[in-house]
Amino acid sequence: MQSTLGLATPAATTPTPTKRLASVTQGILVGGSMAGGGTAVFALIELMRSEPERAFALLQTWGPGFLLALFVAWSISRIITRALDVVERVGDRFAGSMENVAIEQRSLAEAAHAQAMAMQTMADKDDREKQEMQILVGVVNSKVEQTLDEQKRQSRTLERIEDALKINRPLSESEQ
Repeated sequence: MQSTLGLATPAATTPTPTKRLASVTQGILVGGSMAGGGTAVFALIELMRSEPERAFALLQTWGPGFLLALFVAWSISRIITRALDVVERVGDRFAGSMENVAIEQRSLAEAAHAQAMAMQTMADKDDREKQEMQILVGVVNSKVEQTLDEQKRQSRTLERIEDALKINRPLSESEQ
């Protein structure tokens, strides 16, 4: 919903006790001033009807400036009241916007926390996998060393057997 100034008005909310009291007080003041002002206007109209010469004498005594001053005071009062209403609506919108920003900031903080926790979990998993790989590499290395040692031992044994059987030996010059 747009106001006359082009600003969106906030959604209707339940008035707080302070706002209700202000509204009641404003109603009493407006009613009282209208009753008092209405009474004064009624008295002036009755004076003009019943005794026009006294009414014009009163107008002559006070002068048209008095009526003009009353009209200007009334106009300024209306302008100030509207300006205060606009300021109040803008303040309410600003407060609502700030509340929305706070909610979004809280949501972003929660998301960042969840992301940090997920990254920590992934890092922990990577650390465990790295440690497992190091253990496996150590075991494989140990097995490779054992295999090499076994091959060397078997090679020496095979050489002894060949020497004993005189197989796979290079021929000497006398045997050629």
